[in-house]
Amino acid sequence: MQSGLHGFPSNTPIPNVNRRNAISGVYLANHASLMIPLLRFTKCPFVFIEIMNLIPATDNVDALLKFSIDGGATFLGGGSTYTYVQYGYYSGGGGAGAALGASSQAGSSFSLAGAASSKISNVQSEGGFSATICVQQALQPNQYVPGIRSHSRFAAATSPGWNGLTVEGVYTGGNYPVNAIQIVPSSGSIDFVRWWAWVPEWMIP
Repeated sequence: MQSGLHGFPSNTPIPNVNRRNAISGVYLANHASLMIPLLRFTKCPFVFIEIMNLIPATDNVDALLKFSIDGGATFLGGGSTYTYVQYGYYSGGGGAGAALGASSQAGSSFSLAGAASSKISNVQSEGGFSATICVQQALQPNQYVPGIRSHSRFAAATSPGWNGLTVEGVYTGGNYPVNAIQIVPSSGSIDFVRWWAWVPEWMIP
């Protein structure tokens, strides 16, 4: 099948990422972190974020996620306010692989790739880190807490190998609408990443 615009098959419509229910972006080189604004979606009970091919500049690093309630000016952290559980599967080195049992964590950010012994590879041809993240909002103070559910796959730093990890957790430091998130490598910077944030059209007020 022939390829059309942007590498999509010629008979496939090009996705429209500029509608009121979706935003997107690309970072090409040397960014300390990925910041995704969510101001458009603060009245929605949840928002989906797609991360594709996040390539860190440094090998064998984690991807750490934090919330913001001031549009990305600052990101919430400190103590053990992010509490979560990690579980999944890792092959880290090309062996038969192993299941990763539920591992409860608490810290100053969500760890999206830190449970397996071999974390994210910085080799571009291996694909880096990709994830589908659902950010669950706290729309009514003192009734709910904001949280995430993240399903990721990433190239292991000990190659060849792929890891699959699910992270589910909440931010317990306060009940606020989340209007931005930050994803930052545990060390170094980001060489490349593509991202989308969206909600179903019917959810927009």
